[in-house]
Amino acid sequence: MRDREVISNTSPLLYLHQVGQLDLLHKLYGKVIVPRPQVPPNGGGARPYHLS
Repeated sequence: MRDREVISNTSPLLYLHQVGQLDLLHKLYGKVIVPRPQVPPNGGGARPYHLS
């Protein structure tokens, strides 16, 4: 299953960090994508973060 990608917001990451299991998503999925917060239209385009 490690060759799969998953998209996550910050809430699951924060909770996994609190219980010392932040690497769990990486163990289950090969790539974790965390979208950047939305920006106003005049603030330019936002690209997602890629954690691997």
